[in-house]
Amino acid sequence: MKLSINIKGLSRKKVIHQEEIEILNEISTTKDLIKELVTINVEKFNKKIDDKDILSIMTNEYIAEAARSGKIGDEVHGDKKANLEKALDTAYLAFEDGLYCIFINDEQTEKLDDSLNLKDGDVLTFIRLTMLAGRMW
Repeated sequence: MKLSINIKGLSRKKVIHQEEIEILNEISTTKDLIKELVTINVEKFNKKIDDKDILSIMTNEYIAEAARSGKIGDEVHGDKKANLEKALDTAYLAFEDGLYCIFINDEQTEKLDDSLNLKDGDVLTFIRLTMLAGRMW
């Protein structure tokens, strides 16, 4: 099943990031959805670290071009792989604490055990919420 994912910030009306993903496992609850998406992203992150040795070879041309843009380096910082269990725990807690919201075709899912009926082509929108700090006066 192919799904389209949009990521937005609460203060922005436009989409920050958009991608299409293919889900291979059965998704029946919000928790299953979060687990599938976190697993996909942890695997992508860890693959970048595994491929780092190949990607980190910098030619003089690459260094000169990167210097003009103001940043010399690769996309992976450090070599510590992500832990899937910790990432899942963090994602579940952040959802329960209201740090992000999930909308499926403009309908919000509010609890981890909410039942989902995803179809091919559904649009998932994640909205990152920002905690405000400051004085009342």
